[in-house]
Amino acid sequence: MGYTDEEVVSMDFRTDARSSIFDALAGIELNSNFFKAIASLLRTFRVGRSAPP
Repeated sequence: MGYTDEEVVSMDFRTDARSSIFDALAGIELNSNFFKAIASLLRTFRVGRSAPP
């Protein structure tokens, strides 16, 4: 997992090796005890499973 505090979009991380990026500017403080954090998932893995014959 990575971190950025710059203004970015998901396309900025197309070749990034990290699995996700925490976006400090996208998160917001809802109150003094609760924060909304945003992280962009950069890669998805598909696991295939075949049934036995």
